[in-house]
Amino acid sequence: MSGQPPIRPEQGSYGQFQVATSQPKTLYSRSKDILAKLRESIPQNETQWQQARDLHGYSTAGNVLQKTRDILENRITKQDLRNFLTIASCCVDWHLGRKQEAYQRFKMQISAATELTIQKYMSSLRAMVQAMEPVYLRGPRHRVFEGTLLYSRIGPSFLTHYTKETGAFDSCFPAFSCTHPETQASMPLAPAFILKYRHPQQSFGDICAALCTEVLDEDDYAKFICVLERGRPIPTVLSLPAKAPYTALSVIKCQPEPAGDDQRASANPVDDLDMFALPKSFPLVYKVFGISDAVQQLLQEVTHRINFESLREVPNTPLLEFQWIDNYDMVVDQVVVDLVG
Repeated sequence: MSGQPPIRPEQGSYGQFQVATSQPKTLYSRSKDILAKLRESIPQNETQWQQARDLHGYSTAGNVLQKTRDILENRITKQDLRNFLTIASCCVDWHLGRKQEAYQRFKMQISAATELTIQKYMSSLRAMVQAMEPVYLRGPRHRVFEGTLLYSRIGPSFLTHYTKETGAFDSCFPAFSCTHPETQASMPLAPAFILKYRHPQQSFGDICAALCTEVLDEDDYAKFICVLERGRPIPTVLSLPAKAPYTALSVIKCQPEPAGDDQRASANPVDDLDMFALPKSFPLVYKVFGISDAVQQLLQEVTHRINFESLREVPNTPLLEFQWIDNYDMVVDQVVVDLVG
């Protein structure tokens, strides 16, 4: 027999007192956690937007002007944003064929990473900027830049997680039913604008190509500089690009032909409410007024006169053209009465 006394039940055993080793998080679960934190950092309603602006000193015209100037002149206290813009500059160097300059810029201003790692971060940043495009188009416009650059974690290690899944970044921003004029919109924090200001020797086209962005053009940048020089941000709404994909007003119902991909107009008149309904995805800049009973009655009287068989396409739009008839004058007159009455 052994000289050691037996272990009594109340003493337990070795296995019972082992410290459970925590399992490392998978890459997928880490990405989900990071996306959840991104969603938390993006304001989800008007109250939260105002609170975020107050907290970060970005609510008044004076705040907007000063914050924008600080970012343009690289007087940035947020390390994530400083690194983000450094990587963006590396993307421009890389796009112009100056690969060694891109590596050196990163190593001097961020860290001594390997060239492969730097390429990975540049690719992630381009994907991030690309992910901002559909968010810009569906309503938030300038707010996508504001929410991303000012309120979110955008350090190099975070960028890869935001674009792993299609639509993941977009899902972090709320749905917007209407885009109102805002002071912040007159000085949008678009990465391309910031880089163009810092690197005036580079063409705006090269910068946009390097970042894979096209929602804002050189005319928009000129307006941005004009506001900056005047020092007077004013409420405005940023325009959509001329070639932006958008959902047009529902004019008539279309049905696909079984034998081909072409779509033809239905020969039956559609319901008046469907005819003038705005789809939920349509970016509203102005308030929409309802259709009065008088207008609906007039529409019913003239709809039978519409020739649905010979509609012409409006060039460069997804719309079809109705031939104007005198009866429409009555409808227009009634709409004017509703508007001014």
